[in-house]
Amino acid sequence: SFKSSKELAYITGLLLGDGSFRYQKSKNRTSYVIVYSSKDKELMDSFLNNFENWSQFNHPKIYIRKAGYRTFPNGHTSYYQKAYYVQICSKDAWKFLKKFKDNPIKCLDFFPKNIQNWLLKGLWDAEGCISSNNLNSLRIHFTNSDPKIIRLYNNILKNFNLPYSTYKTQNGFNVDILKSQEKL
Repeated sequence: SFKSSKELAYITGLLLGDGSFRYQKSKNRTSYVIVYSSKDKELMDSFLNNFENWSQFNHPKIYIRKAGYRTFPNGHTSYYQKAYYVQICSKDAWKFLKKFKDNPIKCLDFFPKNIQNWLLKGLWDAEGCISSNNLNSLRIHFTNSDPKIIRLYNNILKNFNLPYSTYKTQNGFNVDILKSQEKL
């Protein structure tokens, strides 16, 4: 399971975008939990299928978080939309995948170029969108607030010779690929 594969690259990209890693320690136990969340049920199913194919770990239960306000431990209250989420308890998978979350650029050394397209797909499925300004222009857009993930994304685009533009926003960074629809 700890060798490079398209399934591993894809779930790594998804986790870098919409995943989190929770470590909890108490007197009675220590928990290593991988959490993945998405508003898109099909994307959640894809994540779980690829995770199972990679790890042979049986599908855990999918939970649904209803829309509403939530107060976080720091006291900040915010509104969130309905989302599907899953919690996977696996110390080995947590420790292995957490290395990529802590240092996303490591993905470039771990995944060979012929598999990096799956990493790009995972990143993009988690944080990307497509828009068209007119009939001749297609905009492929990626947004994230972590400069390390932006650096990884830009490096993968360079590896595939895809021209892009990166700019800082109030809440993070945007990366755009602008090409005419005919060239894509």
